[in-house]
Amino acid sequence: MMDPREAPGRSRLSRKRFLRLGVGALVATSLPLLAACSGGASPAGGASSPSAPTSTAANGAKPGATAAPSSANAVTLEMWAIGGKPQADILAKDIFPGLYKQQPDIKEVHVQMLASWQDLFQKLVTALAGNAGPDLSRIKDYWTPEFAVKGVLLPLDSYLAEQKDITSDKYGQARWDSAQWHGKVYALPFTTFVEDYFYNETLMSAAGLKPASTWDEQTANAQKLTDASKQQWGYMLYDYGASQSGTWDYIPLLWQAGGEFTNSDRTQLTFNSEAGLTALSYQVDLIWKYKVCLPPGQTTTNVVQNNKIGQWHTGCWVIPTYAQTAPNLKYSVDLVPALKGDNRSMIIGGNNIGGFKGTKHADQAWKTLAWIGSGASDLTWNSKAGYLPVRVENWKSEPYASDPTWKVVVEQAQRPDTKPIPIFVGYEEITDKIGSELQAAYYQKKTPQQALTDAQIEGNALMQKYAQSGG
Repeated sequence: MMDPREAPGRSRLSRKRFLRLGVGALVATSLPLLAACSGGASPAGGASSPSAPTSTAANGAKPGATAAPSSANAVTLEMWAIGGKPQADILAKDIFPGLYKQQPDIKEVHVQMLASWQDLFQKLVTALAGNAGPDLSRIKDYWTPEFAVKGVLLPLDSYLAEQKDITSDKYGQARWDSAQWHGKVYALPFTTFVEDYFYNETLMSAAGLKPASTWDEQTANAQKLTDASKQQWGYMLYDYGASQSGTWDYIPLLWQAGGEFTNSDRTQLTFNSEAGLTALSYQVDLIWKYKVCLPPGQTTTNVVQNNKIGQWHTGCWVIPTYAQTAPNLKYSVDLVPALKGDNRSMIIGGNNIGGFKGTKHADQAWKTLAWIGSGASDLTWNSKAGYLPVRVENWKSEPYASDPTWKVVVEQAQRPDTKPIPIFVGYEEITDKIGSELQAAYYQKKTPQQALTDAQIEGNALMQKYAQSGG
């Protein structure tokens, strides 16, 4: 299964160039199409509900009184996503058939699955610049402000105001906030996930160990589980690359140590602190001082599935993956260990789904978003795809209510010390830069202190540039 945190990486039309182009350079090319779209969105009748939302035009104004398309003139929408054939099948077989029955003006939602987040981002940026984007797309939570700043996302507030099913209180503040920029809604939450502490039951039982509840216990377990002669390691970092994924893995440790990633208004990075050093030193010590962590540079492919890792942190999206690819793997999940006390801070995040202003079918795009965001679709989609539902009421439904693994995931997500990442424009480029400095520490090219110092200086310089460019 595609890791929803996978870094897009650098591409021909980079995120830096995309964000610094300015709204006019990217959006002005779309004005002829947008002018045609703004008056051509067809209203739909019916009650305000996910199955029959009231329609508004792409610019937020109510369209003129024109008839909804008949089934003979039903439209086909283009949706881009990642997730491969398994997730495409869930959408095609379990989600969209009900939409077609409820909305005769939608013939099909054609889902194009891209190979990676990098491919999806590159394709979106290139297509939007050329006035040829999809009607809607899966996007990362921190892409939402980046696309909103450039004015390419379909604003949803006017649609939301005319229905009662999709409301902020049903999603939880963290996920709903990620779909907004400057108080306006530009997307809907699509998936929710947290990381948890995973451990290999077979290895732990053979060593007579219990799951760790503190960093020290995790280290002690790892020492007893490690056998370098068998290429068996007591622990594995989530990511060793120079990317935002490594930064994501570091941030909860920073929080657990009492630090903060940014200041309160998200204009300055603040992780180069005593707490930040404690967090990074812990990771580095696991690799080099205690020699109990899979070293950087070694393959991570199938090491968990082949019983070579005793403890690791990863997201709930692997649960269906392990069931399919490693049915004999015996593992359990617990809350992430604390440095001290009961601070088990973790990031709650997810992917969003949004429409684009350039669509010729803004109302149908909204109907599709509303259908995906309905309670039944949310539960079906996320339970089969391997995520937490975005509607917190669905956490009380199966499999989340009784499955032992999912119950721990829900418990971690509900903790008061689980919180969202501080999203800001330029997030990925900046956290990629930070990740490259963390990687330098993992490879012993820099001390933890030097890596943090350089990361914060370079990251803050980028934040200033984005601020000056209007982000």
